Amino acid sequence: RSWRSLLAAFDTASGIRFRWSTAHGCISNRWTSGRAILAEFGTLQMEFYMLSSKTGRTVYRREGRGMHSALLNRLYPTKGLLPVFLDADSGSTTEKVSLGAMGDSYYEYLLKVWILFGKQDEMLRGMWERAMDEMLEQLVYKSAPSGFTYVASKTDYGSIAYEMEHLTCFVPGMLALGAHHGGVKERKAARYMKAAEEITQFCYQMYIKMPTRLAPDIVEIKRGAGLRGRGATAAPNRQRPEAVESFFVLYRVTADPKYREWAWTVFTTFERLVLGQMGGMPACRTSTVQRPVLTDKMQSFWLAETLKYLYLIFMPPTTFSLDEWVLNTEAHPMKISP
Repeated sequence: RSWRSLLAAFDTASGIRFRWSTAHGCISNRWTSGRAILAEFGTLQMEFYMLSSKTGRTVYRREGRGMHSALLNRLYPTKGLLPVFLDADSGSTTEKVSLGAMGDSYYEYLLKVWILFGKQDEMLRGMWERAMDEMLEQLVYKSAPSGFTYVASKTDYGSIAYEMEHLTCFVPGMLALGAHHGGVKERKAARYMKAAEEITQFCYQMYIKMPTRLAPDIVEIKRGAGLRGRGATAAPNRQRPEAVESFFVLYRVTADPKYREWAWTVFTTFERLVLGQMGGMPACRTSTVQRPVLTDKMQSFWLAETLKYLYLIFMPPTTFSLDEWVLNTEAHPMKISP
């Protein structure tokens, strides 16, 4: 019965999964005008593939891969970067493109599913490579006059939004992981690694340029004005893991000790400003004033992801090998198939 409940969400004309709640007649996601979200239907393949592996029911893997096939063969045969909203029946959409909220883990899973199951699915690897090439050509910019490299996004109307979300800080770790696993040829891998190192530097700057030394959710990049938290005095730090995730991957791939140093700086800042307050590790309402205003809330991913990456970066590689395990988008380890 439970597997039938999961699969009910796949019954759409386009092959794109709709929200599970909507598939069961619950209240629709009105804020998206009923459209499916890229990072939602594109971030279940690792788990569904593992369900097939553990239960023997091939339907999970088939349905998970079917969504990628629908995107490649029917909806976007020539595109790598995809819009964050799609109509699950018609496939119609808007121009908004982001590797942050609502887009991020779709791209992450193209690579990680390929790695997880023995690097055999060339469709997924090719979709990932095309997306990364388009990202580097269309969305990667340098701040002025500091010259830091960041990943912008596209608005609903296709124009460039010169800002970067903390969520997007997973990108350099993803690029480095792809280069490490041979996801692209050697010459292109060097380009990916260069971009990964430069974008990771930007993510570190998101912390140290703020008065609290805690990164806001989004930074705006204004020519001549440097980085600033969007919303001036209302740029929250939500204890997100993406920056330290990339510090961890970059450290493992390059062995450069600076990534450990950056991770330690981030951890000690949390420890100094937040740890022990309100009996836990609450998030901050704003990162752009000297003393952060705390919320009465600790994010679950602080424990599941942020602290896990901070722990792993200081452990020997034998504790967790990137060649034997892959972490899903919530940092749960899955054993790589031979």
